[in-house]
Order: sequence, then structure tokens, then C-alpha cells
Amino acid sequence: MRLCETGRIELAQYEPEVARDAVHSLAGEDRPIATALVGPSFLVRQGLTHILGAAAFHVIASASRTDELHLNPELQRQPLLLLAHAFNRLDVTTKQIESFKSEHPSARIAVLADTDEINDIVSLFRAGANACFAWTVTSDVFVRSLELVMLGETIFPDPVLHFIHRRQDREIPADTEGFVLRLSTQEKRILRYLAEGQSNKRIANENKLALATVKVHVKVILQKIAARNRTQAAIWALNNPSQLRD
Repeated sequence: MRLCETGRIELAQYEPEVARDAVHSLAGEDRPIATALVGPSFLVRQGLTHILGAAAFHVIASASRTDELHLNPELQRQPLLLLAHAFNRLDVTTKQIESFKSEHPSARIAVLADTDEINDIVSLFRAGANACFAWTVTSDVFVRSLELVMLGETIFPDPVLHFIHRRQDREIPADTEGFVLRLSTQEKRILRYLAEGQSNKRIANENKLALATVKVHVKVILQKIAARNRTQAAIWALNNPSQLRD
């Protein structure tokens, strides 16, 4: 999962061309990611369509509610993104995410929400969201973050990160207990290869992944464990074996 603040993502360590190549590899040669938009504002959905149209995403459906979307059943077999904007109706958005996830379990889900309440954000992620963005996020950061989401990463907003940073010194509220950030299964696997000194090409071949996808995962892993390079990542892995167990 991605440990970054959506408004201050470390773009200096992010390679957009690499991520974009990986996203295209995920969807198929030169095929944009199928994207469905949901939210009460038609104007916002139009704006998002314009922003996403210039990137590796193609809006195939747009509606005020998920039950108004009419999606081709074939989408179950290919990458799909649901992008929802919530305004102040987070309870409604949460229910819609749960419903959509039950029908499209492999879909990735991102939410634009105007809230800094930890319980609200946790509810969105528990419902099935993979990313949550504040309305102040820039379009550049927004698109780049969505590319990472489609590669299997999870993007958390500021309040969640601040909560995680404080959780060692404060008692965890009962309704957020168990909401713990950890390395994904894929990240653990790749980090184990890094500990063995394997190259990106070898990791890609062993796991049947695109080389560009491995490069993006390595970038994310380095940021998550605060390592500056592959050597530091390998040392971290050797010193933290419990963090690499599936």
C-alpha cells in the first residue's frame, strides 16, 4: 500500500513514463483503462472526464449512482476503475462502493471526498476503496496516483497517515482497530527478491510481470520502508523478516 500524502506525493522519485507503460501493459497494448464515474454533480463528472481523457484512462460510463451504470459484462475480464466523488454524502458513497464491489470484485475504486474524519475514511476503505483523495489534489498528482492504484497500490490521504504516525503513542479507537498498513503480498515477494540481490529483469521473469511494473513496485517499496536504494531495501528486509511473511 502506498504511504504518501496525496497532496504532497514525492514526484521526484516517481517515473510517470514507467508507470504509464506499466498501466498500458496491464490494460493491453495502447488500450486505456476502462473507467466509470459516479457522483451527484454532472459538472464534476465532465471535468474528470476531461482530465482522465488526457491520460491512460477512458471513461466508458458516467452516472449519479452506481445502480445507474450500465457496464458491459466483458469488463469483468479486464482492468476496471470506479471513480466516485462523494461531497458530504459519504454514507451513500460507502454503500454504493460495497454494491459495486460485490458485482465487480476485481475492480479498483478511488474516491474524491471532502472529509478529514478518520472514521469516515476508514469506512470508505473497508467498503472496498483503494484510494481516497481530497478535493485540493492537483490533476497531475491525481492522475499519477490513479496509475499506481491500477498497479495494485493503495493511496491514503493525510488524516490516515497522521493517525498511523500517532498510533504508537495513543490508544487506537475501537472502530479503527485492525486498520493497519502493511506491505502487499506482491511487495513482500519483490522485496524478498531484492534481499537476494536479484535484478528487476529477473524478478519480472520469475513472476511473469512486465519490467515496467516491477520498476514501479520497487519505487513504491523504497518509499514505504524509507530506503534510498536497493541495498538499503535488502538490509531492511534481512532485519525485518516478520514483515515479509504472507
